[in-house]
Amino acid sequence: SLTHWVSVQRAQYKRMKSGFICRLTQEQIQRLEDEGFDWKDTWDTRLEELRAYKKEFGNCSVPKDYKEVPELGKFVQEQQLQYKAVHEG
Repeated sequence: SLTHWVSVQRAQYKRMKSGFICRLTQEQIQRLEDEGFDWKDTWDTRLEELRAYKKEFGNCSVPKDYKEVPELGKFVQEQQLQYKAVHEG
């Protein structure tokens, strides 16, 4: 699927940035960048949005229906659920 392919490209790029061998060539990286490919995944993007929210409001208590960035409230809720699942079983 396209989602899987994008994830693989991002993982390979991260490997390259960390100094490891990756399957992506510089030409492939440049071609993707020329098309506007975003190397950050959604999680990283949401984390940046959460940092901006915290800077503005002083907390990470994003409402589920936060109108400025609707996906952010859902993201925070998902992270809280995952945390509880891991730490509370």
